[in-house]
Amino acid sequence: MPKYPRVIGTTIEAISQAEAAVGFHFPASFRSWLLDNNGLGIEAIRIFPVFDERDPRTTWGSIVREHESAKSYWDDVFRGS
Repeated sequence: MPKYPRVIGTTIEAISQAEAAVGFHFPASFRSWLLDNNGLGIEAIRIFPVFDERDPRTTWGSIVREHESAKSYWDDVFRGS
């Protein structure tokens, strides 16, 4: 049995933590989708999950990690670093 069983969906708390980390609230429809489908994609489209400690392997590449990475990249671009 795996150490972390696969969890589909997430919690309000995990979504709220992600929103606080990125500095904005997700639309209600996206929050609802995350509650039911966190970590899943639609066909070939990857939708970044929110980190959920109940399923860290699947949610490691979370929307917060992607936001921080992209923000760092664009900060460097616009600052000329």
